Amino acid sequence: MSRSLSLRIWGLLFAGVALNLAYVTQGADRTWSNTAGGVFATGANWSGGVAPTEADAAVFNANASYTVTFGASASNNAVNFYAPGGTVTLDIGSGQEYYIVPSGSMRLQNAGGAAGVEQVSGLLSVNGHVYIGDQATHNGNRLTVKGSGTVLRTRVFDINCGLAGSNNRIDVLDGARLEPYRYLYSGYGAGTNNLVYVSGTGTEVYPRNSGIMVGRNGDYNRLVLENGAQATVTNGIISIGDLAGADGNSVELRSGGGISTSGGNNTCYVGNGGSFNTMTISDGTFSSYYNFTVGGTGSGNRLEVVDGGQVSTRTHVYIGSNAASQSNTVVVAGTGSLLKTTFYDVNVGNYGSYNTLVVSNGATASGWRNVYAGTGAGSSYNTLLVSGAGSTLRGECLNNPSYALAVGLNGTNNVLRLEDGGTFVGNGNYEFALGVNAGSFSNQVFVGGGCTLTNGGNLYVGKSGGGNTMAVSNAQVNSGYVFIGSGSSGNALAVSGGAEWVARGHFYIGYNTGANSNALFIAGAGTVATNTQFDLDVGRQGAYNRLEITDGAELTIMRHAYIGHYDGAVSNTFLIREGTFRCNQSGAGNVIVSNACTLAIQGSNSVVQARTLAVNTGSGLDVRIGPGGFTPIEVIGRVWFDGTTRLTVDAFELAKAGGGTVTLMNYGSKTGSIAEENMTFVPSGITVNQADGNRITLRIPSFKGTIISVR
Repeated sequence: MSRSLSLRIWGLLFAGVALNLAYVTQGADRTWSNTAGGVFATGANWSGGVAPTEADAAVFNANASYTVTFGASASNNAVNFYAPGGTVTLDIGSGQEYYIVPSGSMRLQNAGGAAGVEQVSGLLSVNGHVYIGDQATHNGNRLTVKGSGTVLRTRVFDINCGLAGSNNRIDVLDGARLEPYRYLYSGYGAGTNNLVYVSGTGTEVYPRNSGIMVGRNGDYNRLVLENGAQATVTNGIISIGDLAGADGNSVELRSGGGISTSGGNNTCYVGNGGSFNTMTISDGTFSSYYNFTVGGTGSGNRLEVVDGGQVSTRTHVYIGSNAASQSNTVVVAGTGSLLKTTFYDVNVGNYGSYNTLVVSNGATASGWRNVYAGTGAGSSYNTLLVSGAGSTLRGECLNNPSYALAVGLNGTNNVLRLEDGGTFVGNGNYEFALGVNAGSFSNQVFVGGGCTLTNGGNLYVGKSGGGNTMAVSNAQVNSGYVFIGSGSSGNALAVSGGAEWVARGHFYIGYNTGANSNALFIAGAGTVATNTQFDLDVGRQGAYNRLEITDGAELTIMRHAYIGHYDGAVSNTFLIREGTFRCNQSGAGNVIVSNACTLAIQGSNSVVQARTLAVNTGSGLDVRIGPGGFTPIEVIGRVWFDGTTRLTVDAFELAKAGGGTVTLMNYGSKTGSIAEENMTFVPSGITVNQADGNRITLRIPSFKGTIISVR
């Protein structure tokens, strides 16, 4: 084949393509002229007497209201509604289709006026885009799709309510269906105050391949689904305030309205990049296959789940996902209102700060695996608040969780507050922890006002992070082991105001080496703490730790109490001031003070019960009471003092009755009289006397009453 012939053949081919494109894109504009309405295919209803063909664009620009009836299916290259007023009603007909062919779009727009279109039947299928107000000057236009079986669909692209214009509106009503192939936009560009309103049982929005965006760039755009209307997103996202600067946009699901997603990365964002965006679910539902994020990088965004509304997401809930996302809020309020994950976690402050989850007035929030406040490094000042009778936060602890709840996984100054009868429940044998990792400091938990905290696993106040605090007042706590300073310092737990704490294992204050200066305070009449098995350690391996039982409070330990348990656990202190301490309920445990630690008993109403009281070398027993008072220290068995014990006594009596024994280390057991010279560790001014054959006393002048009764 010659080169010239080849070029001519290629030229013919390109000419054919060009002719085909001309057929698709370069047809005539055919303008409707009959303002009384009529049949679409009748040429007399159009200017020039010719109805538009598949290559033509249909134009409706008369300032009037009328109905266009389709006797059969029809096709055009485009359809444009440019009227400054009035409404065009499209009655396509059941089982019939009005098809806008490839590259064609539908536009509803007018500069300086408000075009209206109402589709009442049939299928309007647009291969390209549907634009309602596509320019900045195209404002106030309105599209209505209504009636059972009525469908507006795009085959390739999007449906845009307010591409660049403002105050535009789409209404989907009475069983109709909106089907964008990609996105449904309410406010794509800089336009504001655009609205997509969907209402009625059987009414649906169904983006088949991308999702829903309310305010991609613009402000104050809205989507409302109510009265049973539903939106279903497959393989797409839902984003409210998508890009930075897209602020004040909202989605409302009311009175049975709902959104559900399925398959793929179906993340929902309230403020992906924008700020002050909201989703309100009032007696509506939202179900997500993937994450639900309130505050991607935006701030001040808000989710409200109220009046029996429900949100369920398969993976995570993030409130303040990234470091820039601050002051975002989720409120779950009212009986029957629910926020839950069905596979992963609830994160308040994933990396962001000042974010809040509020559960109130009988609502429930539930993490299928974990609940976190302050997840990542730098996530600070985030708050979990559970308030009101019946209000519940749950860590379901399924799917191999790490924690039922962690306040400060890596972050600092995060808070959990249970108030006015609120409840936390951690299922399974998983941990409740403040200050989990090194650097997670100054996190706080407050439990008060008739609240209940129940956790199946261990409870940590300062696991590896320091300076964390927990306060419990007029509340109930049930937990596994209690660690106050597991591997960190400066942590504190305060139990007061008539609170009740039941632990199913050890109380540890200063568990590991380096866990120093931690404290447990139990204070106030009616305040009771107990464990159902094992020991109390005030300084297991740590130093300078402290336990105080004061002002009528009680602590009962089911086995032994150690003050300074292992080498290096020095200078720990156990203070009982006007309080009660029992080593198991029948007084059958040991109190052992070692490693230069101190047991201090103060006040005339303090009570100590144990089987053995052993104060070892270099440690101290400090008993101080007011004049004329007495402190019963009931030891069923023996009192054991090392010869170098520091014994400080203001008013003290050591008594033996009923043939028991008093054992003094290095001196053996005595059943008869004990000579004063055999107790060389006794401070000056204290004398040892034998009143009769069954009583041995350690006295100081002017003392009255029994302090220690040895049986």
